[in-house]
Amino acid sequence: MNKGWQTKKLGELCKVIADQSPEGKFYNVDCNGMPFYQGKKLGKDSRMLIYRGSQELDYPDALYYNFPQFGGLPSYKHTGTDIIRMNKDRYKEWIKIIKSFKFDKFFYPKYKSKLATNWTPVKVNPHGTLEQRGMDMNHISIMFSISVLLRRIISAIQDDHFQVQTSDLAIKEPFKLEKKTILIPPDIYVKGELQRASAYEGFDNETLFYYCKRILI
Repeated sequence: MNKGWQTKKLGELCKVIADQSPEGKFYNVDCNGMPFYQGKKLGKDSRMLIYRGSQELDYPDALYYNFPQFGGLPSYKHTGTDIIRMNKDRYKEWIKIIKSFKFDKFFYPKYKSKLATNWTPVKVNPHGTLEQRGMDMNHISIMFSISVLLRRIISAIQDDHFQVQTSDLAIKEPFKLEKKTILIPPDIYVKGELQRASAYEGFDNETLFYYCKRILI
């Protein structure tokens, strides 16, 4: 706890009107009163489930469940050519989907860049930089710490000529360093196992906790 902070009960700071859903008699569909939004805990990261979805997360009501290429966790890409092709194909698919609704062209969304049609957790943004998204629910000190860590790792790969290699060995020993080669688990394991653990359990999952801890070793 930060210096100067105090521990208090919620009732000492504000008036608690209700700590559960109101009774059914108070609901109406006539727009009388204030709007009511029912929150529901789906997992440790409910927003990931609702927004990202994907078959790996087994949540079919997600926004991008049927369109994982626009909002889901992408697979590894090993060359610049792979990244360019992925972005071109994604944009073509997006335009195809828009046209399938047969809107008047006047209502077509206007994009300054083809890269603006991508809402995946890791992406190349319209500025031409690598963007890691989805951490904004964390404390700002955590976001800054992870940003510094990622920058240092990317710098080592780009400037110090470290190599990154997919390996089954990295399932048990993620981010194992062999000379100047960093071993990472297969993306099917990251998307299917670790991503799911992150959404539903967070660091309560020992495998996920160990995976994240290994990056600091």
